[in-house]
Amino acid sequence: MKKLICEADVLALARQGQRTLYISSSALITPAAADAAAAGDIEVVREEALSDCRGYCPPGAGTIGDGVGTTGYGAKTTADGAGTTGYGAGTTGCAVKTTGDGVGTTGCGAKTTVDGVGTTVCVAKTTADGVDSELIYKALQAMASKMLIDGIWDEPKACSDLPYKSECDPAGLKIVRGGSVQMEFLDTGNPNNDVHYQELISSSDSKLMNAGFLEINQCSFNWEVACDEMYYVVQGSLSITVGGKQYTAVSGDVVNLPVGHTVVFSAPSRAKLFYAIKAAD
Repeated sequence: MKKLICEADVLALARQGQRTLYISSSALITPAAADAAAAGDIEVVREEALSDCRGYCPPGAGTIGDGVGTTGYGAKTTADGAGTTGYGAGTTGCAVKTTGDGVGTTGCGAKTTVDGVGTTVCVAKTTADGVDSELIYKALQAMASKMLIDGIWDEPKACSDLPYKSECDPAGLKIVRGGSVQMEFLDTGNPNNDVHYQELISSSDSKLMNAGFLEINQCSFNWEVACDEMYYVVQGSLSITVGGKQYTAVSGDVVNLPVGHTVVFSAPSRAKLFYAIKAAD
């Protein structure tokens, strides 16, 4: 049976301060009702005009229709309708839910008040993909605080009790701030030698190698190569004597020393090296 919209319906809507009359495509509106709508600057919107909705979206409170608890199609005030899709009190019209199980989903009607008064129909999605990112962020925060997703939420943390500043990640990443490294004296057998070092990557960081800084300042000493070693000259120059022959590496050069040799390291001025050696078996 078709719904008949008469002048009295339009006047009642005007008294409520509404400026839009939503009716179904099958509803009939009398000439007097149409004139009253035009005179009251009330827009008449039929079902087919709601092109953004998937199917017909019953309008919210303040429309003309057969809704429960209002003069329109929707906004139920009963518990069984609250927060549901479609005709629910405080919902966002025809599908846009405001409850936790459907925040930001696509639909029509996005109400801004509990009873739906003064809202529009067929609002755009809250985000491009229909997902409320803020809600997801808060949910993940809550889960992380209860250790339900331990490890996923972790951010890089400073490694503690070390003679340098660094950041460590549970995945094994480690970043050492080179300017913060505190060097330690290296005993070469001669207490007058100005040689210092600091190990930055240890067995707790890697099973394959150890690495760190080595500084030699205006001295020379014998060095037994107990495992494969590699050096990168960061600053200055380094002389290496092996088998009676001397070689010189300068800033930017790389030195490789295989296990089983005894060499002589010497530096005419301050030389800073980065070393990487094979971890002990």
